[in-house]
Amino acid sequence: MQDFQKLEREEATGTPDEDFGILLEAAVMYDRRVAALLREEDSTGQEILSNGNEVLYPRLLFIITGSADLGVCLHTSSSGLDLPMKVVDMFGCGLPVCAVFILLVEKNGLLFSSSSKLADELLMLLKGFPDECNALNSLKNGALEMGSSARWATELEENSKPVISEASAQL
Repeated sequence: MQDFQKLEREEATGTPDEDFGILLEAAVMYDRRVAALLREEDSTGQEILSNGNEVLYPRLLFIITGSADLGVCLHTSSSGLDLPMKVVDMFGCGLPVCAVFILLVEKNGLLFSSSSKLADELLMLLKGFPDECNALNSLKNGALEMGSSARWATELEENSKPVISEASAQL
């Protein structure tokens, strides 16, 4: 699992809205697929499963986020309307995100619905890492562009206001 040092941390908030099982299963699948490609023995994934929920100190989160290559967000919203602050932080650092369910633009992230799909995305994005991973670099450029141009008031006006208006009209 040495390749997983390339991956962004998932903030361990411990809420019921986050399914860490998806990330852990994807990590095991990723490890096995990479090992198969390299014709090496794959690991059992036991170390990953036993250490998957470590909590990082808050003051280190921004340093880690800013130095990562890719973010993973496992947050699922019961309403389908909220954007987790960790994703806002990732986008603010110009970090592309793989997420279970978030309003992403194809140029700054990818969506997944299962551990298998996440493993596929990781293989595709990390292919050729660190020098020749065109798909990841393309998403990074989109995330950097979004991070530098996105402003809270603009985002609220363009994205939240229509959703809030529609929800209010249904009441």
